Amino acid sequence: MKLPGLVLTDHVFAVPLDHTDPTGRAIEIFAREAVSPDNAGKEVPWLLFLQGGPGGKSPRPTGADSWLGRAVKKLTGSCCSTSAAQAAARR
Repeated sequence: MKLPGLVLTDHVFAVPLDHTDPTGRAIEIFAREAVSPDNAGKEVPWLLFLQGGPGGKSPRPTGADSWLGRAVKKLTGSCCSTSAAQAAARR
């Protein structure tokens, strides 16, 4: 997905619900990667931003006109990964 000044890529990671039982139940963690168009497809460092929280919304990126746009440019065009409150238990 492209927004003005940003390229966004969604990811879903399966992780164990209990790290002492890695073969047991797992949850899926959603993350969104944001990168400047100049660095799309390049290996760049990640900056983790935990977006939102229990019971509350957090604004979604609409373009590079906020702190996110400055971060992907100033921090060597680094990716920003936003962890959303989307996790689904699975068997």
